[in-house]
Amino acid sequence: MAWFVGQSLVVIVLAFILGVAVGRFSARFGNVSTDAHRQADNAPESNGDELQRIEGIDAAVAAALRTAGIRTIAQLADSDDDAMREAMRAAGLGFVPSLSTWSRQARLVADRDAETAAR
Repeated sequence: MAWFVGQSLVVIVLAFILGVAVGRFSARFGNVSTDAHRQADNAPESNGDELQRIEGIDAAVAAALRTAGIRTIAQLADSDDDAMREAMRAAGLGFVPSLSTWSRQARLVADRDAETAAR
């Protein structure tokens, strides 16, 4: 019985340490500043809705992109990752894991919209 309690205690302590480490990591890189949320709440709906067609772009991210001058799907498709990262940093947004796919997604959406308009 003592062996089982000793082993369980080790597992519990390791799980606690892992939980603390994950919590600190997510607190450092996963936070979205309140200023970015306020910008998103006050931003006009029409431009944000278009950018929000891209997976990973919410209202706060769309507001940050608009502030950086990226207002349309076509502009997003032509943007490079460094410009988008700088827009996120300037808005006080944390790590955005899907950022590297936004330009490709936007290009696909823009091409699909052009095909639909041509019909």
